[in-house]
Amino acid sequence: MYNYGVDIIFPRPPAYNIAMENKHRGSVMLDGDKITLTQVTRIIASGSKSIVAVQGGETVSIAGDGLNVTEVNLEAGRLAATGRVSSVKFSAAVSARGVLKKLFK
Repeated sequence: MYNYGVDIIFPRPPAYNIAMENKHRGSVMLDGDKITLTQVTRIIASGSKSIVAVQGGETVSIAGDGLNVTEVNLEAGRLAATGRVSSVKFSAAVSARGVLKKLFK
């Protein structure tokens, strides 16, 4: 599994221009109050406090305030949102089949 290495937690106020790219997972770009992800295959949840998506086989959790998804194009693998981002966390995606397998082992 590929990993950026760390979870990113942003102090306030959000005046950032950050870009991370991994050829296997995709990219995460934060420019002020705009965040863009590439190679997104699924949106799990979205609300004003959090956005959870699958990117390159891993789960990306974005937390913040006033989050609003502005673009979803799963064919192109693109997700764009606006709002005050406070953290971006990466974790391995867990399939329902894998959970059931562990429960009945």
